Amino acid sequence: MKSPKIGNQSIQAMALEDILRIPALERMLQGDVGVFSVRYLFINNYSNLLVSRASNPANIGISSQESIDIHCLMRLMRDIFVRSSIHPAELLFISRDRKVEVRSPDGLIAGDYMFYSIEDHLKRHNPDINYHMFFLDDGYEKFKHASPFDLIRSLSFSLCRSVQWRMHRNRILEQLPCDEWENLSQCISSFYNPRQLLNNALLGYSIRNLLEHIRPTVIISNDDCIYTKLVDSHAWSIVLQSANVLDSVDECRSIIFQDSSLMPQYFLASGKMYAEIKEKHNMAKRIKVVGLPRYDLLYKSKYLYSKTSFLNEHGIDPGNKIVLWATQTHGLSKEENLMNLEAVFGAIEGLNGATLIIKQHPAEGEEHTVMIHHHLDMHPISALIVPKDFDIIELVTVCDLMITRHSTTAMEAVALNKPIIILNLSGNPDPVDYVEAGVALGVYSEERLRPAIQRLLEDDSVLATHRQAYVEKHLHRIDGGATQRVVNIIQGCLHSKSATSDDAPDASEW
Repeated sequence: MKSPKIGNQSIQAMALEDILRIPALERMLQGDVGVFSVRYLFINNYSNLLVSRASNPANIGISSQESIDIHCLMRLMRDIFVRSSIHPAELLFISRDRKVEVRSPDGLIAGDYMFYSIEDHLKRHNPDINYHMFFLDDGYEKFKHASPFDLIRSLSFSLCRSVQWRMHRNRILEQLPCDEWENLSQCISSFYNPRQLLNNALLGYSIRNLLEHIRPTVIISNDDCIYTKLVDSHAWSIVLQSANVLDSVDECRSIIFQDSSLMPQYFLASGKMYAEIKEKHNMAKRIKVVGLPRYDLLYKSKYLYSKTSFLNEHGIDPGNKIVLWATQTHGLSKEENLMNLEAVFGAIEGLNGATLIIKQHPAEGEEHTVMIHHHLDMHPISALIVPKDFDIIELVTVCDLMITRHSTTAMEAVALNKPIIILNLSGNPDPVDYVEAGVALGVYSEERLRPAIQRLLEDDSVLATHRQAYVEKHLHRIDGGATQRVVNIIQGCLHSKSATSDDAPDASEW
C-alpha cells in the first residue's frame, strides 16, 4: 500500500503523531492493562484499520465483535473462578487459533499454521525444551487465565475509559487532522467501545497471569498477533513474520517503539525486502532474514504430493487443467464478492477441460460458504470446494493456475512456479505488489478473466522470468532450512543469561 507523503513521512503517520499529542487523548492513553500499554493498543487499533482499508478501501468497519455465546461464556467464568494448574515452560508460542495438517517426509504433521514445523522439529530433535502454545482465538478461550480480580478491574477500566471518551469526544474530534479525519475518528470511537476496552484489558491480564505461571525464557509470537515485547516481561522476545508487510502500516506501528522497552529483541523476516522495511522503521533490536518455516515443505513438495493421486481421489478428469481459486470473501465488500463469483464461474463455464478448485480463507464464515454454493449452483461447471483447513501446499502443487485477490498463498504459487492471476474488481489499487513485481497477471474487469486464464494456461513465460528474483526478495530462499534457522535463534536465546540488547545472541553463534 503506497501512501501520500509529506517529506519522508506518510500522512497516516503524521496524523497519528498529531493526535497522540492531543492533551485529553494523551491522558486517556496512559497506563497499562496487564502486558499491554494502553497507548500500544490504540496505535495497534489504528494500524489494523489501515490494513483493513488496504485490502478493501470500501470497508467501513475495523473488526466485527463476535456474538455472545452463552455456553462459552459460562465456561470462561468457570475457568476464571476455578484455577487450573499450568506447568512451567522455557518457550512460549503466541499465534492465531488456526490449525493445519500437512504432509511431510515423516508423515502427517498437525499443528499451528505458523509454528507447526518448529513444533515438530523440537519434538524430534529437542525434546528437552518444554514449550506452551497460547492462541489468540476469536472466542473466549484467550481470557481463561484471568482471575476474578482481573475481571473486576477490566470492567472498571472499560467503564472509566468509555466515560472519559464521552466526556472529551467533541473536543478531541475537533482537533483531528482533516486528511485522516474519517480513519482517526473511526479508530478512536471503536477503541473506546466498552466491549473492546474490556476485551483488551482482560486479554492483557490473562497473558500476564500465564507468564507468571509458566515463566518462559523465550516468547516467540506470530506478528499478526503481537509484534512488541510484552510490558514488564523479562523473557526474550522474538517476532516471526507471518505475511506481507506494508510500509505505511509499519511506519505507524513504529511510533509504539518511542517507548524502547516495548521493542522485541528479534524480528525474523521472510525476505530481505521486508527486513529493509523493518530496519527503516526500527521495529526490533535485531532483524534477521530467515525465510518462512511453514514454507520449508515447498522445497520437497514435488516428492510429497502426486497430482495423479489427487485427481483420482477427487474424481477429476486427469486431462483437465486445474484452476485454484483462493478466496478472501471475508475481507471484501458484498458487491465485490458478487462480481468475483460471477467473473470466476462465468470464465470457467466457458472453458473446456478445466476444473475449478475453491479454497476458502480460514477466517471466512458460514455465510460466505453459503454464498459460494448458492452461486455455484447457477453455473454448470466442474468445481470442487475443499475444506478450509485443506493442505494449501498440496493444492498449489497440483494446480495449473491460481486466482486470488491478494492472498499470501500467491507467494507459495510463485515458489512452485505456478502462474497467478490477481482478480481485483474493486476499482482500487492492488494492496500487494504481485502484479507490479511481474509474477502475476492483473485482471481488473470481468470480461478479461477468461482470456487471461487461457493465455497463462498455454504460456506463462512472461511471469516465469521474474519468479527467482521475487523469491530472493520476499522469501529469502526455498531450501527447506527456515525452520532450522529459527530454532538456532531460539536455542541461542535459551542458552543466553538474560534478555538484554547488549548480549543478544546471533544465530551464527549457535
